[in-house]
Amino acid sequence: MKRHIRMARVKLARALYHSISAEVGGGKAPYLLTPQKGSAKLAHNADITDKWEQVILYMLPHRLGRSAWEQNAARPALFGAINWPNVCSHSSAGCRAVCLHAAGRLGMAEIAKLARTALYAIDPDAFWLLIDDEIRRHRARLATQGKRLAVRINGTSDIDVPLWLVDKWDTADGRGVVFTDYTKRTDVPLGWDHRAPGRNRYTVFSATERTTDAQIHDIIAAGHNVVVPFQVKRGEDLPQSYLGHTVIDGDKHDLRFLDHVVEREAHGDRYGVIVGLRYKVVPHSPEHHGFIRPVPVTIG
Repeated sequence: MKRHIRMARVKLARALYHSISAEVGGGKAPYLLTPQKGSAKLAHNADITDKWEQVILYMLPHRLGRSAWEQNAARPALFGAINWPNVCSHSSAGCRAVCLHAAGRLGMAEIAKLARTALYAIDPDAFWLLIDDEIRRHRARLATQGKRLAVRINGTSDIDVPLWLVDKWDTADGRGVVFTDYTKRTDVPLGWDHRAPGRNRYTVFSATERTTDAQIHDIIAAGHNVVVPFQVKRGEDLPQSYLGHTVIDGDKHDLRFLDHVVEREAHGDRYGVIVGLRYKVVPHSPEHHGFIRPVPVTIG
């Protein structure tokens, strides 16, 4: 696409996004991707590397967009009938009960998440066009610092990332963007996605209460990692093993594609590991339906 045409399309997409944000009482200069310094979840990345920075997209999870729009939009019918998608199609009851979208600073950004979700529902093409443009801006900013960019689209969602977007940022100079995500879906490639020519997309499986022990064994035996949340509070130690597999500390950083590098000794030549996460208390989650797994008791 010629540059002037692309910029004209970006301008129109941004105007739409601004009008959506204004409609729900959001900011005048809304953005889709939250930078590393603006996310408590990503802040620990700086503790393990100064060569990468990560940006993340936070949306309203599951089907919360529709009701939030009806409650907050000044003119709910302004954009016509909106087809609100389920952005977490494979979520479980436990996952929804403890979702972090309402916790901490994320819980104070409901309107911003609503505007992003509404843009995705109203005009997906405009949504991805702006994602692409923000990636361009972040990558240019980091290039001046000698850093590389990692993008996590699914901070509080589990949507498809267009392959054209992944492919576009797979650059020949080896300084391309890496797309990294967690998923509860079984229909997407795990690890490095071979459909991306430069293998610049890494996805890790995130277990729910519906995930069986056998499924965890199979995924790890195939060489992939599995994320498991444990009944462990902040500051407490995670179990050293689970189901016979090594557990690494997933709270140390969010650059999951670097786990094989940062935790090299924990990974075998062929097998994956459990990426353990500590349970974060969420005000609205008295019941986690087994999503948060108890720490195994060691006897002897």
